[in-house]
Amino acid sequence: MLKTNTSGVTGVYSDGSGWRAEWWRDGKKYRKYFKLFEDAVAHREAMIAMLIEAGFPYSEHHGK
Repeated sequence: MLKTNTSGVTGVYSDGSGWRAEWWRDGKKYRKYFKLFEDAVAHREAMIAMLIEAGFPYSEHHGK
């Protein structure tokens, strides 16, 4: 498997001028862009928590 994530956080990537958080829902990839790494991480964590609460197949340890 090719490793493309160098941020150290699953689902958070650098796009050269900022950061993007990514997650999947119903087979569709969602993205949101941020200037700050910390904001991207917080948003990704919030989205995963929301998906877990809604019953999607993520675990509390997803990407850890």
